[in-house]
Amino acid sequence: MNIELLNETLENAGFNKYAIRVMTNGVIVSIGDDIDASYVWVDGETTDEQLEGTSGVDLEWDGWEIGCFEKAMATAKDYDTESNQVVIIGGFDGYEGNDVGEIVIYDAQVVYVFDTHALS
Repeated sequence: MNIELLNETLENAGFNKYAIRVMTNGVIVSIGDDIDASYVWVDGETTDEQLEGTSGVDLEWDGWEIGCFEKAMATAKDYDTESNQVVIIGGFDGYEGNDVGEIVIYDAQVVYVFDTHALS
């Protein structure tokens, strides 16, 4: 992972909020794609209730630095049960989610796509 390239990518994207998102159900996205709102989970099971935005692991969890990025990637591994695609999403606003390090971003968009082995 080239952290300088990632930093430059995030700066150029121009959003205020960023998160690592593990795509589920085999969904494949590209840079610039809008991401649908996430669903509420209860006891490890998804419900029919949608959140107000897309959830991910906040990249400013402890302030933007390499340690925070590594911590966020480690947390994202918990959500990757089938080697799904891993991306960074961005948006202008959001709120803290219920899970550790979670942020829910309104009108989220893909700003970076990791290679297929990002979480291994």
